[in-house]
Amino acid sequence: MNGTPPYNATDVARFIIRKYADDGNPVTNMKLQKMLYYAWVEFHRTRGLYLFEDAICACRFGPVVPQVYREYRIYAGMPILHCDPPGDIDPDTAMFLADFADAHSGFTASDLPNLTRRDGYPWKSLYREGEKFTEIPFWKIIRIEHRLSATA
Repeated sequence: MNGTPPYNATDVARFIIRKYADDGNPVTNMKLQKMLYYAWVEFHRTRGLYLFEDAICACRFGPVVPQVYREYRIYAGMPILHCDPPGDIDPDTAMFLADFADAHSGFTASDLPNLTRRDGYPWKSLYREGEKFTEIPFWKIIRIEHRLSATA
């Protein structure tokens, strides 16, 4: 694995899907979307780097990465059991993602959206009923999430 951040969000998603499937706890698309969001936030908070540069958008289901959402929407609320292998992800990032997935394995698909939709979070300030995908600027995610983590 020779890649370096930022990665393609699809590769990060495939890593997460495979991790959960290998652990016998396959992930749904809804949980995957929130895992991508929180992994991005935590990666930036701890490393000062973007995990991926693909847009994160506000939609009815909370924050989503549109191209990843579209790729796995055929699963609806069902677990994603198979996916293509992820591209190259460096060992440090692979360890981060594996540890992150382990730490969040106890959250259900509905727990995570409830967390991302709370007052003060970027989704809440940008989502408009009826709009499909409204991009959440990374600066807004960084500013709000870092401020909230400092007060937690």
